[in-house]
Amino acid sequence: MSRKTIALLSLLALPALTASAGDINVSVWPARFQPLEVVAVPVVMDIGFWIRIWDPGAIRLQQQTVRTFSGCVDLRVACNFNAELSCAVTPTGAVPGRYAVSMTPHDVYVPGAPPYPMPVLCVTLTDADLRRQPGGVRNVHVATVIVKVIPRM
Repeated sequence: MSRKTIALLSLLALPALTASAGDINVSVWPARFQPLEVVAVPVVMDIGFWIRIWDPGAIRLQQQTVRTFSGCVDLRVACNFNAELSCAVTPTGAVPGRYAVSMTPHDVYVPGAPPYPMPVLCVTLTDADLRRQPGGVRNVHVATVIVKVIPRM
C-alpha cells in the first residue's frame, strides 16, 4: 500500500472514531427538530435476601400432666432464598422448670419449589414449679422463643 492510500483510509476512518457512545454525529438534523436516540444505558441491580415470618401469636401452653405443659404454633414464612431456621427459648422466670423448643421442619424453600410443609414451632415445659404464681392467673408470660435464619445454598 502506498502512503496516499494509507492517509486516505485514515481520513475516512476518523469520523467513525470520533462518534462514540452518547455523541450525535449527523451532518444535517432532520427537517423538524425531533429527538434522536443517543445512547441506551443498561439498568442493573443486586437482589438482596429477604424473609418474612408473619406473627403467629403467642404459643399457649396446655397442661399435659401435673407438671408438664406444651403448645405449638404454625409459622407462615415467605422468602426469596432457601433458608434454614433455628430457634431458642429463654424463660422469663415467672414459672421455673425445664423449657425445650423444637421446630419441624427446619428448612424453608423459595416459592416455586415443590410444596413443602411450613414449620411448626413447639415449646414444652417439664418439671414446672407453679408455686410462684397464684391460681387462676391468665396469660402469664413464661418464656420467649427467638427464631433465627441462615441462607441455605
